Amino acid sequence: MNNKKEFSFWMLQQRLSKITIEKYLNAIDGRLSHICKDSRITESNLFEIDNYDYFILVENILKNQIEFKDLNLKGNYMYSSALNYLRAFLKDTKDTIDSKSNEYSLKSTEIKSSIYTRVGQELFRAVLISHWKGCAVTGFGDKRMLLASHIKPWSVSSDNERLNLFNGLLLLPHYDCAFDKGLITFSLCGRIKISPEFYKPERASISESAFINISAEHAPYMSYHNKKIFIH
Repeated sequence: MNNKKEFSFWMLQQRLSKITIEKYLNAIDGRLSHICKDSRITESNLFEIDNYDYFILVENILKNQIEFKDLNLKGNYMYSSALNYLRAFLKDTKDTIDSKSNEYSLKSTEIKSSIYTRVGQELFRAVLISHWKGCAVTGFGDKRMLLASHIKPWSVSSDNERLNLFNGLLLLPHYDCAFDKGLITFSLCGRIKISPEFYKPERASISESAFINISAEHAPYMSYHNKKIFIH
């Protein structure tokens, strides 16, 4: 289902000018949907999303894309404004919850939580694949064998942190497991640090000279991993 016409009518009801409506429609249908597809955030046009919770996930990841940030700045924040209106439209028209009973409300909350976790992790992995292109350590590029690893764990991250591409590494399974268990971490310069409890890491194909290219945006998450997850 394409929500473009319905969204256009809804914006008229919000008393937006026809010029503004046209700009928002073109922005969402054009550049923003293209960024989503090119970055593998979603294969759908943004107007084809009619689930509010799913849209929130897509929007959060989209807004973290460098291409979006540059475009939004050049466009005097018109693109973020267009997304804000589309989000409000979906919430207003697609997210009406019948709260006749506490039991129904509880089930709705549980369903939303399940959707958020599953879809969020799928989108997070897609963004990491687009960003890293391969394993952050080895460069191995077969995505069928690569895992999306949160630097600051999902369980202790905020919603924005969970979907922030700088809070993630794309890793082969043995590196992912060691990183997740705190047996390895990486310095803020990207050099591997191996826990003294990790006996003969070379037998697990963990290289003591491993290095990853990380940016300043990774720093707060990697600092958390260094201090809270890594076994010293």
